[in-house]
Amino acid sequence: MSATNSDSILAQMMMSGEFSDLIFICRGQEFKVHKAIVCAHSPVIKAAVQGEFEESQSNAIKMDSFQPKTVKRLVQFMYTGDYDETDEYEPSAAYQNACIADGVGAEEAADMENKFELRTEGGCIASSSSQELMLSLPKSTTTSSLSEHIYVNSIGDYYGVDKLVSLTNTKIKQLLQSGNEDESCVADLPIAIEAAAGLTGNRELMGVLASATAANISKLLCLDQFRENKLS
Repeated sequence: MSATNSDSILAQMMMSGEFSDLIFICRGQEFKVHKAIVCAHSPVIKAAVQGEFEESQSNAIKMDSFQPKTVKRLVQFMYTGDYDETDEYEPSAAYQNACIADGVGAEEAADMENKFELRTEGGCIASSSSQELMLSLPKSTTTSSLSEHIYVNSIGDYYGVDKLVSLTNTKIKQLLQSGNEDESCVADLPIAIEAAAGLTGNRELMGVLASATAANISKLLCLDQFRENKLS
């Protein structure tokens, strides 16, 4: 069987959830997965389902410390070797219904839940300062993509999915190289570094961000906001 056919079959298993024997639960959303697949990627998940833990009895792993879209990308990688960088996140139905009852619109609900999830991203790994920094990043295309990759790096690091961590670092490196002309992205690099330090323990990522900052130091020194930060 060719690798292409094998990948296609795994993708179909991911989409259908058929014969699933494990569930990832994240803020009311369920992701049906297969132990044989996910345990091969994550020694942390493997230990949880094989040991004398609640997960081994319930066949469910709670991932409420992360955003559903981040868990979705983790699952995508485990089945396909890659993850979607552009999918839009929609708040869970339960959250939307609660907001509607309180008179909150759908767009505002999405923004509120994203902010709430940022405060818990990475569980105890995320400090309050890193949460505030990530919320302060402008929503430019390049910066938003950088933020999403950092979140995926965080969940990969947390569950010991080394190949996913390496993939995110490669994507971040390519993004930063292609975004050198994006002044907003360059200006956000110091903030991204400080925020990433509170979200993930991956040193390679910190090295990638630090190298990008060093390569753009002349541009950073020309930015008013950077000079103001140095003086404050």
